[in-house]
Amino acid sequence: MKGSLIGDFDQNKCYYAYSWYLTLYGEQLAPFQFEAWVHGPVSRELYHYYKSYGWSDIPQYHGLVMVDNEMVSFARKIWTLYVSYSADELEQMSHKEYPWQAARGTCRYYESSDTLLDDDDIIAYFSKNKDFFISA
Repeated sequence: MKGSLIGDFDQNKCYYAYSWYLTLYGEQLAPFQFEAWVHGPVSRELYHYYKSYGWSDIPQYHGLVMVDNEMVSFARKIWTLYVSYSADELEQMSHKEYPWQAARGTCRYYESSDTLLDDDDIIAYFSKNKDFFISA
């Protein structure tokens, strides 16, 4: 599934899709939130759903998904913005951003945390960076 629109969507890319959608449309992309884990924002729901695949590719879904053209355009935009970044680069990006930093609080780098990133922090941060999204 590598190289497909959904295939390389690791936790960081899902976080960025969630964050941009929340910022631009004022609602959650999906009914889950992200926690401030050591290596970046992680959705516990996504983690548990897909953890059985480990380091293997997740099989591509070939069923029918009903989404409108606006959602398809949004997904393509996220893909365009983040496809060239490795997981390590995305981790470093998220570590420099306020929503993850605020949720980590006083945790040391290696300490576990299940603190949720605040949606208001996400909106405030990404609203200041809309040019990144719009210019791509």
